[in-house]
This record gives sequence, structure tokens and C-alpha cells, in this order.
Amino acid sequence: MSGDLSNEAIKAVSLAKKLLALSKDSGATEAEASIAASKAMELLAAHNLDISIMESHGGAKEARGKETRSGGLYKWQRTLWRAIAELNFCLYETVKGTHSGGTFRHELIGRKVNVASCYHLGDYLEKTIERMVRERVNGEARQLFTSSSNSYREGVADSIVSKLNARRFQFLMEQHAREKAARQANPGAGAAMTVMAMSEAEFDANMDIKYGEGYSAKLRAARAAAAARFEEARLLRRKWEIDNPEAFAQEQAELKAAEEKRRKEEEKRAKRRKNTGYSYRSDKVRKNELAYWDGRSDGEEVGLDSQVTRDDTKRLA
Repeated sequence: MSGDLSNEAIKAVSLAKKLLALSKDSGATEAEASIAASKAMELLAAHNLDISIMESHGGAKEARGKETRSGGLYKWQRTLWRAIAELNFCLYETVKGTHSGGTFRHELIGRKVNVASCYHLGDYLEKTIERMVRERVNGEARQLFTSSSNSYREGVADSIVSKLNARRFQFLMEQHAREKAARQANPGAGAAMTVMAMSEAEFDANMDIKYGEGYSAKLRAARAAAAARFEEARLLRRKWEIDNPEAFAQEQAELKAAEEKRRKEEEKRAKRRKNTGYSYRSDKVRKNELAYWDGRSDGEEVGLDSQVTRDDTKRLA
């Protein structure tokens, strides 16, 4: 894949790989893997912004494409890879071969540099989760693929996704604040491309790769038309409420009575379950739920900010 990448893209991916290797050397906890992935995302976001600015000024466009790789059989894998794709400005889909015994595959669409980063991060984080499962069952092979262990994987994966999304949101807000400050300091500089605008442009370009040129423009037009219809309906509804206060009051009273009836029925059902000791959840289901929340808890034990420091990042450059 490296033959399709520019020198700057290769550097960005290489630095992302070094960040992953750094946390691996220190023990590769889930939180360390999360912070490495988020730092890599920040590097690639800056790279994408630079490339987008050059392209908007007539520069050569960086290669895009669609890549697939085996994986995605389990829900936690699909959840993890979808989040990684979003963080790296790619589209993600799980595909399955149509023939008998066809395997699941991850499908990624985006700039080559972003797709390459998704694969590095996805492979690394999957290995981190598997290591945590092995430690949890003390290496007992028969326990590695039980429903309880899979629930634990889902919990850890959801924890990683939450942390990565939080870090991405923080990064975007920080970028937005810097961009706003720059515009205020130099109001005559004209409009500059922002990270958020770049992210939207990446989504549109990827959708055009997947569904054909012009698809994203049609999608935006359809959404704008739907929003206009919704607003028109809202205004008509509001006008009816003002013109018909008695009918509106009666409608609200009926809705409130129906909601109260549902609440009382649920209270009765809950009371019957308590008195009879009956539960819809089996022991196996409860065990899986506990395993899931153990995974979520393990993902929250170590803070992100203490794992890869600014000095570490400088040392890798």
C-alpha cells in the first residue's frame, strides 16, 4: 500500500505506528492503546487538513480507494472498527461473502493514508483486547470464546470507543477555538478551511467513491428538502395549536392520561415479578452482563492523559 502514498502520508502513518509501539513497550494496557490511537488520529487530522488546503488551491489530489480485510464476525469488532474509521475520516462497512461459508470482511473507503492508519490501529486495538481477555481467564483456552468472554470484549471495546470519541471531540473543539482565535486576530485574512469542514468534505468524497460521483450532492439536497418540509410542518402545527387552544389542551390531556396508564401497568408488572421471584434474565444472561460491565470498568481504570506525554511525542518526531 505504501507505493500509493505520498512521502508526507508515509511519515504520518509511520509516526502513528511509532505511537502504538511506544505504548506496547510499556505494557499495552487498554488505556495506553486508546491514547496512542487518539494521538495518531490528531496527527492524521492535521495531515488531512494540510492536504485538503493544498487540493483546494489546485494541488494534486491524494489517492483514495476501497480496501478490505478479513474480520468483523463479532459485534465488538464491528463496533471498534466503525469508530476507528470515523476517527480517521473513512467509511466503514462489514461485508460477508455470498457463497457458502463466506467470511466476514472489514471494508474501508477513504484516503490511502487514512485507510492504512485504520488497519494499523484496528489490528493493534484488537490484539490489546485479546490480551486482556487472556489475562482475565488466566490463559485457559476453553474460556477464551465463551459468551461471557465475548461480553467482556464488548465492554472493553465500548470503553475504547467512548474514550476515542471523547478525545476526538476534545481535539475538534480545540481546533475550532484556535481557528476562531486566528480569524479574530486577522479578520481580513478571508475564510480558511477548518478541520470540521475538512471532515465533512472527506465524508462527501468517500460517499462518492462508494455510490458514484455526485451522490453526496444529491444526499445533501435531499436532506435540505427534508429539513424544509419538517420546518414547514412544525410551523403549521404551531399555528394549529395557537388557533385551537381547546383542542390542543384536550390532546395533551389525553396523551398525559395514556402515559399515566402505561406507567401504572408497568408498576403492576414489576410488582408481580418481585412477588413471584420471576426474572426475564437467566443466570447466563446476568453473568454476561457482569462480564460486560467488568470490561467497561477495566477500560476506565487508567486515565488517558498520563499514557503518552508531549515529551514522548517529541521524541518520536
